[in-house]
Amino acid sequence: MFLAFIDDSGRHDKKHQTFQVICTVLIRDTLFSHIEVNIGTCIESLIPEEKLEKFEEFHAFELYGGYGIFEGIDPDQRHTAIKRLLSMVTSLQIPVIYGAVNVPRLLELPYGSAIPADVAFRYCVPQISSQTLNLNSSEIALLIADDMDKGIKDRLKKTYRQLRKPIRPPEWEPGIWALHDEMYFGTSKDCIGIQIADLCGFFIAKHLEEDAAAEGFYNIFRQMIVASSVEPRRE
Repeated sequence: MFLAFIDDSGRHDKKHQTFQVICTVLIRDTLFSHIEVNIGTCIESLIPEEKLEKFEEFHAFELYGGYGIFEGIDPDQRHTAIKRLLSMVTSLQIPVIYGAVNVPRLLELPYGSAIPADVAFRYCVPQISSQTLNLNSSEIALLIADDMDKGIKDRLKKTYRQLRKPIRPPEWEPGIWALHDEMYFGTSKDCIGIQIADLCGFFIAKHLEEDAAAEGFYNIFRQMIVASSVEPRRE
């Protein structure tokens, strides 16, 4: 089985938010032990012993900026950890899928009231199915999204049900075949897959914002981006 971990970037700094990104990493379940050990050794090499009990997760915004648990840790050490985590995406050949919305541009359009996260999510779901079929036509993907605002969460669940219909008579066509019949939500601090999606989504947003200082991190995994879309498209 494939696990499609989904993170919604852009919720942390809304005042300066330009792009809403929904990022997915598509991970085969058999890779998890390897990934978890890698993350464990990364924690050990980065977090001082006296802080280990307080560590909860690799949150991209905090890790890159030196906030929260990462405050006071040398930037070179933090950046080395980021490179190590993102390099797993390439070394393990983990496909990355994202949908992005230019929020200011969306607001200028007649349908500007559309929910950016939902617009991006609607792009990602069919692509997750397509990429799963490309990797193994006999397996399916289970969608696991980071827990989020209840309104957005309810909207995405409704959208998922529209896109991936249950197989019930007299209708036998789910719309999208290679996905589990339900999507689930998890807490990022308890889910390493969501943390990896968060890291990728964070640097995708930085790339779209043309942040030169962060471009090197984006380049580490850019070759694994198998599907992407930025809306609204320029005429």
